[in-house]
Amino acid sequence: MGRDKVILSQSSIAPYISKDIRLYESNTLVQSVWDGLKQTGETEAYVIDTSGEYIGTIKLPYLVSIYENLIESGTALKHAKKEQLIFNVDTTIWEAMESMTNFVGESIPVVMERDTTGSQFVGVVYETDIIKAYLETVQSVRSEEHAAG
Repeated sequence: MGRDKVILSQSSIAPYISKDIRLYESNTLVQSVWDGLKQTGETEAYVIDTSGEYIGTIKLPYLVSIYENLIESGTALKHAKKEQLIFNVDTTIWEAMESMTNFVGESIPVVMERDTTGSQFVGVVYETDIIKAYLETVQSVRSEEHAAG
């Protein structure tokens, strides 16, 4: 695994960041978040503040659990939960794979650290894309080794 690890430790997750997501400002009514997820069929919505800092994620199963009180439920800020796993734009594929060993979900928020003002939400990476990048890199290295050997 030596050469594989070196290449994976130098390969950023940046090419795999998706911006095709449901993104809401923290003052958005949670009813609007519900409507947006229902309309698109997505299961996660990401919440940012007015400066673009990641606040948290609202997941569809949670919204279903509070559906009876959805109209009176306030804003996205009240319901967004910060994910336990958050990547930085310079996270490597190797670091991502190591971090995902206990991850349960479909996507991971990605942020870019700002000087002294927190972090800017950049997008998400999907678990499947990280696994695919890992497997493709390992396969490519093995193919090169077999061709050379």
